[in-house]
Amino acid sequence: MLQNSLMRRPTGIIGIDEKLAYDGYTLFTPLNDSGYVYLIDMYGNELHRWALNVHRGLSARLLPNGNLALNGEYPDFDRLPFSQHGLMSSSLMVEVDKNGVVLRENNDNLGHSDAYYYDDGRILYTTMLPLDQQRCKEIVGGVHREREGKETIYSDIIKEIDKQGYLLWEWKADDHLSYQAYPIQTIFDRYHWPWISSVYPMSDGKSVLASLRVVSSVIIISKLSGDVIWSIGSELLAQQSYATELLNQNILIFDNGNYRQGQPHRYSRVIEVNRETKQIVWQYVDNMPESFFSSCMGAAQRLPNGNTLITESIFGRLFEVTVDGTVCWEYINPYFNQLRDPLTKKLLLSRNNVLCRAYRYSAKEIPWLNRRVEESKLPREISLDPVCWTGTGKLAHSMLTYCLNFLQTIRDRPAWQPIPLGIQNKILDERLPETPQEMENICESIKSLVFPYSNGNIHPRFWGWVGGNACTVGGILAELFTSTLNVSVAGRLNSGLLLEKCVLEWVRQIFDFPTACSSLLVSGSSMATIIALCTARNNALKDNGERSVRRHGITEAMKTNPIVAYCSSETHFCVTRAFELLGLGSDSLRLIPCDDQYRINIDLLKKKINEDRQAAFTPFCLIGNADSSSKIGSGKGSLNEELVSMDNMKVCMALTGTTNTGAIDNLLELAALAKAENLWFHVDGALGGAIILSSSLKSLVNGIQFADSIAFDFHKWLQVPFTAGCVLVRNGQLQLKTFSPSLGAHSNSKYVGLNKSKRGSCDRTWISDYGLEVSRPNRALKIWFLLKEHGLRKLGKIIEQNCKQAQYLLELLEKHHPLIQVFKPVTLLNIVCFRLEPPELIPDATSIDLFNNEIVADLEEDGTAVVSLTTLKDICYIRVCLISHRSTRNDLQVFVEALIRVCEKRRQLHTSRTDTMDN
Repeated sequence: MLQNSLMRRPTGIIGIDEKLAYDGYTLFTPLNDSGYVYLIDMYGNELHRWALNVHRGLSARLLPNGNLALNGEYPDFDRLPFSQHGLMSSSLMVEVDKNGVVLRENNDNLGHSDAYYYDDGRILYTTMLPLDQQRCKEIVGGVHREREGKETIYSDIIKEIDKQGYLLWEWKADDHLSYQAYPIQTIFDRYHWPWISSVYPMSDGKSVLASLRVVSSVIIISKLSGDVIWSIGSELLAQQSYATELLNQNILIFDNGNYRQGQPHRYSRVIEVNRETKQIVWQYVDNMPESFFSSCMGAAQRLPNGNTLITESIFGRLFEVTVDGTVCWEYINPYFNQLRDPLTKKLLLSRNNVLCRAYRYSAKEIPWLNRRVEESKLPREISLDPVCWTGTGKLAHSMLTYCLNFLQTIRDRPAWQPIPLGIQNKILDERLPETPQEMENICESIKSLVFPYSNGNIHPRFWGWVGGNACTVGGILAELFTSTLNVSVAGRLNSGLLLEKCVLEWVRQIFDFPTACSSLLVSGSSMATIIALCTARNNALKDNGERSVRRHGITEAMKTNPIVAYCSSETHFCVTRAFELLGLGSDSLRLIPCDDQYRINIDLLKKKINEDRQAAFTPFCLIGNADSSSKIGSGKGSLNEELVSMDNMKVCMALTGTTNTGAIDNLLELAALAKAENLWFHVDGALGGAIILSSSLKSLVNGIQFADSIAFDFHKWLQVPFTAGCVLVRNGQLQLKTFSPSLGAHSNSKYVGLNKSKRGSCDRTWISDYGLEVSRPNRALKIWFLLKEHGLRKLGKIIEQNCKQAQYLLELLEKHHPLIQVFKPVTLLNIVCFRLEPPELIPDATSIDLFNNEIVADLEEDGTAVVSLTTLKDICYIRVCLISHRSTRNDLQVFVEALIRVCEKRRQLHTSRTDTMDN
């Protein structure tokens, strides 16, 4: 096993003695799947970076022409099933220019460890082949492992190829080395012999220097005969990794020192061996020998000033020492990543900065360097981009897979689960992060702290409130695309603006609005309601001489012309909030009682309008529900024509589906009333507006096409990810007049400007002029994606399916009458309200209410389903709202079975408590 201790800190440049260090530029590539090669100056500043599609780079060298030579492997390379090859495989030998353009490529699937590039284009490299069974048996030494089938040992080959890849010379260890003379050391598995970890052409041009790692030998091979003409072994060496010839013809060796003869401790050293005497004439050992140790890999380069550059591979440490052993330059590789291969992953730290070899070059040896050197003198610039795009890409892919799997298996998870106090505290008590954290660690935190404890609304049995938007795979992808582009859709010609215009035109067609209308994508119906009612308010409180609403506010206007609005008692609170924010106050909102179908009572509405007119109020707004018994009127033609002119119109507001019951008002009748009373007709279609997509149900919202404004949500029944709402206004000029900064009294939008030449990106359309937001996310892309992916017909079928499921739930519940009392009628076909009434609790209404509250909590906490509670006629009901495309009839069966189970459990608990009290 490789050393597996704490990573060295800090990273980057540790220190430099400018007088002693050899001035140059250091080249290295991390051995961690990043695909990057770095060139740094003496102060650790990055001068150049090559980004290559390489899974793992063993070592990189600069050639005399300035090109980069790298040996490594491609990401999808299939390695042999033993860890040494997984770590040191080098199937790819590639030459690229300074921009990373591949100029030459050679491949050898069994290549490993080293490749030396000659100036003339030749390559000397190491590869191997499997031995037959007889020869495997003759190999001496090593650790015998239990294996299935026959033993396979790979034997090394040294090859020399020309620039075109043709073989010039070959040497096979099996043909020239004695198994007995070169046994595998006892610490190594019997997979690879003799593991040539480095090759180097000797200066005589007739021989090759090779380091034989697993047999602890360095040899010189005659290229003519193939014979070993010089060697040293374990008397000096201990599993060395690297050997080169010096100018004085001595041999410089990085001696790893895993198990050194006669030494109780493991430590590495760099030695210089005299070829004639085979004696060590120079060595570097740390003052505390164990402090310098790399169990594998490692390298040493003798520099022109006599210093030695040393690579302590396992710790990603590069340092330069003088002849007397003084460390005069030190640098720690700051680029950490994780090896993905399962075999090699066992050998190294989970996240490591390992590098195999590094080399120092003078400025003269890098032809294109001058400009880079000048740039390096400038202040170092940083960005928030990943240091390693390849590794980050793999992490992103893994997280996307995780998200898709989470969605695919959502039915196997609880609909909701309580968040343990320890998890809550861990999230809430986390300190403000001042320094960067590893993205992988952040993702792991999200998987353990966030995903398991989400709201649950994507679950098929989330039926609480109107929040059961189940999302889609397309929605996930669309949000990824949106975040990638990160465009603010306010104005200027860009794809996001075009997509929004496209989607808004589709919405206009869906609701059959005139081409002169305006529309805007917003966060949801709450914002849509504010925009619509603000437009209606300003239209009602028209400019009067010198006074305008935008300049002077509404105080004086309300004194002379107090406007009031009308809504059903079932109206969503966002309408009240809008009135408060618009300065009208909630007292200006008249709550009209409902009929027995929870629709606005039109007779009472008419009566209240007349009373207000007699009391000198100006009717301004009505809020109702689009009723399920809505009838198709006499036709939309004449009424539509009469509603087009809004110059003298006040406001009438209708709702397509209340939150409590989903009741729908009679839109045709309300539209006619709005016309007769000269009111602005607004429709709240947050939920029920989607019914228009159903061929069998759209008659329920007939009349919505006559509205003066509509608030509508895509993120409810249409399954678009939060948030995505829409507002439509029949008279687009009124909306523009209400919000455009260029039409305001104190416009400061001159910097936006208009390109009068009609060239470039300064499109004249600023869609932000139709609402409150200027910084606007690209909400259109996910809507556009979903509508194209599924089409209106399929989405309409989902709506019909949910309504049929509600009818099915009603049938299941009625089987348990009188224990379960269903609220009738089911006003909007996807909402069912019911109440459990155990006979032993009757007639104690308070106890029954509490009982139903406990049932809802029980169903949530055991993960069965999420439903909500509502109050109808002062009575507490359990409410099920079906809007998920993921819900099935089987889910409803599971729910009812669990409902009865927890009900009986609660009843038994209540009976037990009662008996105890009686005793």
